Amino acid sequence: MRIYRMGHEWFDIGLFALHDLNVSEVLVPNADGQMVGLAEFIENRSRKPIPPELARLDPAGQVVVYLNTRGEERSAPAGLCFLTHDTESREVRASHRETIMPPEIRRAKIAEICRKHLAEILVGGRKLRLGDRPVEIERKIYALPDLSFGGGKTLSARGTPGARNVAPAGFAEARRELLLDPKAGFQVKTPLDRHYIVLPKMVVDSWGSPFVHMLKREVTGLYPHGSFEPDVVSYDDVGVGHTFPQQANAILEAVRSSCRRAGFATVMIHDIVKGKPRSHDQLEAAILRELPKLEHSIRATVIHSSKGRECYEQRDDGRGNPVYRLNDRKAGVFRSYVRNVAISKVLLAHEKWPFVLSQPLHADVVIGIDVKRNTAGYTVVSNSGRTIRFRSESSRQSEKLLASQIRTQLDTLLREEFEDGGRSLGDIVIHRDGRSFPEERAGAREAFRTLLADGVLKSDATLTIVEIHKTSPSPLRFFDVRRDGCGSRVSNPNVGLHYVSGNDGYLATTGWPFRRPGTSKPLHVRFVEGEMEFERCLEDVFRLSTLTWTRPEDCLRLPITIKLTDRVLGEDATEYDEDELRFGDEHGRERA
Repeated sequence: MRIYRMGHEWFDIGLFALHDLNVSEVLVPNADGQMVGLAEFIENRSRKPIPPELARLDPAGQVVVYLNTRGEERSAPAGLCFLTHDTESREVRASHRETIMPPEIRRAKIAEICRKHLAEILVGGRKLRLGDRPVEIERKIYALPDLSFGGGKTLSARGTPGARNVAPAGFAEARRELLLDPKAGFQVKTPLDRHYIVLPKMVVDSWGSPFVHMLKREVTGLYPHGSFEPDVVSYDDVGVGHTFPQQANAILEAVRSSCRRAGFATVMIHDIVKGKPRSHDQLEAAILRELPKLEHSIRATVIHSSKGRECYEQRDDGRGNPVYRLNDRKAGVFRSYVRNVAISKVLLAHEKWPFVLSQPLHADVVIGIDVKRNTAGYTVVSNSGRTIRFRSESSRQSEKLLASQIRTQLDTLLREEFEDGGRSLGDIVIHRDGRSFPEERAGAREAFRTLLADGVLKSDATLTIVEIHKTSPSPLRFFDVRRDGCGSRVSNPNVGLHYVSGNDGYLATTGWPFRRPGTSKPLHVRFVEGEMEFERCLEDVFRLSTLTWTRPEDCLRLPITIKLTDRVLGEDATEYDEDELRFGDEHGRERA
């Protein structure tokens, strides 16, 4: 998708073809029906002063053809068209912060748009008028839950006796401090399994050794329960090409020959600058999905070499020998990055959970479900986050599950929970990422009835299904507006603020007291069916969102049931060209 800057206005367009003529040669009709040059047409329609891109437009530049909403061909100078990326794309991730608006500016812009464009809306020949003021709601807030760490330590923002009690404003920092405290630390303390660090040869021969040393130190500092001595594996990134299949096969060959025992791996890859768009995503997907298929199965996580290249530099050690050390200005940023790698790419991969909820959820078991690119993912959370199970499987349909499929999976997952816990289970809540389909609900009810009859579930157990919508057809924003003698102050709402309208609930999982730039975007939760009170379901969603394992000093928009399911599907459902990987690269050269 591209956007076309026509004067000061922006339009989404999909390119249809390249025009045979250039900017100076293309003629289009103006408002009077006269034929004028394309650049003149745009300039006449533009508010003055015109944008610099238009002022510098090359008369000999290319022209693209696109289709309008009526399917008619239209022309646009290629110099005024720009490729768009989503905010998670690696190409624009560093610039995303510049697009973030603080709440006071966003609220003012919303008011301006309502005033200019939505004051009167015609629907079916009738005028609908928007209210002059936004709706004011009751300030109903779920309290931050207590969290349990290792060493029997508890963190509380609600005054729990015997816990480390802090004000809400200090909750994030205290959570991070307890995680780093040797007397507290990770709630799970079982030994780590075998781990490999797979590095490009170019990195091994330059800054690989100090990087591995720093990562070992971070993992050991965070998790001193057994030694972390990973095996370093080098792959040839120099003697092969830089396309997705060439780099992927180099990694697979190195792992196949060097990793003689099953285990986990952190694989460093280069960004692919040649080849098809998003080739780096294909490379990552191939590594994540091909390594578990090897004879000695390897569960992998992926990191990128670009961060290290930015931060390490070659210096003299004072004796005339070259050494790689961190750039002084970037050392702090890189240490934070390595700590994040230690938590999210090593410890969480080994299923070592940093902290859990101190009090039980309202539900006995919560199951997150999503389907992405014909792969279904399930995350089962029980025992306040102490017990977590994952499962993924192929699905014949791209976005939904068959009744028989969800029945079988729920039956299997809940029986495993019953056998491991040695007790019958109580209330079950399903968090469906996105839309819950009738066939899925029918399959869930069927599994529930069977499990109830078999004694896996308690006689008074209930089944409730809610939908978690990351985006919503009816989006809503919360603003905390406080008025005083000098005017009003607009800020983000408290986390835990919620508003329920019928079967739709909106929940602030980001906001005060967490310091995150931009405007809080409430999570839309929809009650579908079941017996558990909706407000209790909503509070469980909030509690599960406080398990910010990847960034303990931050907040998390999604409950861990959905976040971990996304992680599973990110590994199992991202697409890559398997034929290209096995038989040749994108330029048609076959593997030797």
